[in-house]
Amino acid sequence: MRRYKCIYLLFLLLLASIIETSAISAILEDPVDDLYDIWTGEKSEFYFGFIDVTRVEYGVSEGLAFFSITLGEDLPTGGRVFFYLVIDSNGLLEDNCPDSPLDGGD
Repeated sequence: MRRYKCIYLLFLLLLASIIETSAISAILEDPVDDLYDIWTGEKSEFYFGFIDVTRVEYGVSEGLAFFSITLGEDLPTGGRVFFYLVIDSNGLLEDNCPDSPLDGGD
């Protein structure tokens, strides 16, 4: 019986190792002051640092996705700011949304 427990334990350790190494993560960095108008795709004439995304860290592990977003400035204490998170889950262009501001995502 002890032999089977050791084999089972080794199997679990191997499985945990495979799951750990199959996690996907990346960091994207973006310059400050490069906002664009989501409706036209042109550079915005206005600049608000609290909506300027300068860095995104993201990852997928065990079926979960996580995101960390760094902004050009702190969020204001009053009011609301909304962010769209657009994801292309399968890499196929033909089923992506064609309409701004969600174009490019499934």
